[in-house]
Amino acid sequence: MRMAMAFPASVVFALMTSGAMAETEQRSFEISAGGRFALDADWGKVEVKTWDRDAVDVIVERSERFDQLEFEDEGGTVTVRAQEEHTGIRSWFGSRGPSPVFRITVPHRFDLDLKTVGGHIGIPDIDGDIVARTSGGKLAIGEVTGSVHGRTSGGSIHIAGADGSVDAKTTGGTIHLGRAGGAVDARTTGGSIHIGNAGGHTVAHTTGGSIQLGDVGGTLDAKTTGGSIRATLARQPQADSRLHTTGGSIELAVSEDVGVDIDARSTGGRVSSDLHTAASVSESRSALVTPVDGGGPKLTLRTTGGSIRLRTP
Repeated sequence: MRMAMAFPASVVFALMTSGAMAETEQRSFEISAGGRFALDADWGKVEVKTWDRDAVDVIVERSERFDQLEFEDEGGTVTVRAQEEHTGIRSWFGSRGPSPVFRITVPHRFDLDLKTVGGHIGIPDIDGDIVARTSGGKLAIGEVTGSVHGRTSGGSIHIAGADGSVDAKTTGGTIHLGRAGGAVDARTTGGSIHIGNAGGHTVAHTTGGSIQLGDVGGTLDAKTTGGSIRATLARQPQADSRLHTTGGSIELAVSEDVGVDIDARSTGGRVSSDLHTAASVSESRSALVTPVDGGGPKLTLRTTGGSIRLRTP
């Protein structure tokens, strides 16, 4: 292993692949908490850790897999760029060998902007804003004091919680979010969605699984074509909400101080309610249209493959 001391700002290291390059590269930078780390890699797994030191440490395992590896420290931001080696015919058939690994240690209070074309990304509890993008792996993120923007086209997304907003999208797995202080936009075409609670407008769309939402404190837009929907509307929405499924039932709990105009209809099951409603505008075994707690924004519920149940929490 080749070690390096901290380097001043505006220094860029360009390391070209050669026979003399070590298999592991390490760089350390003196940088205060509150800075930013950015990674732009053609390939590789990313593992982040935090510590109490005013420093950033970067270890790149199997660094010889890259044609070019650049480290830059400027203006409170440490940037790493990794360009993959040209492997010829092997890259066409997936026989690329073991993946490089980026082991990154930053202060507890730090922003992250991570991009890898192929590999998992793991981030612990951190005080900052997070951007994490990969095309070939899962995202695992701890408690975050800021916002989270997560993208993957080949795995699941798991976020313990965020004080800010959460934007999470995948085309190949489930989405699990413990909590969000702000708005949530969660979309997947290959799995279920589970959100513990959200403080703002919440979007949850999937074409391949069920949706389960805890306390939602704003408007709600939930849609699935492959499962059921369970949710709790905990606080008064300021705009219309909707829950749609073509592959299961809907169960919605509405807090007693929430006023909405309910329009619930099922083409393949029964609509039932134990909410305290006014006289129904329309009521049948498969439909219920009525104001709740004096009425308010419209709350639309639709299913073609199951029943609808409305209840108090």
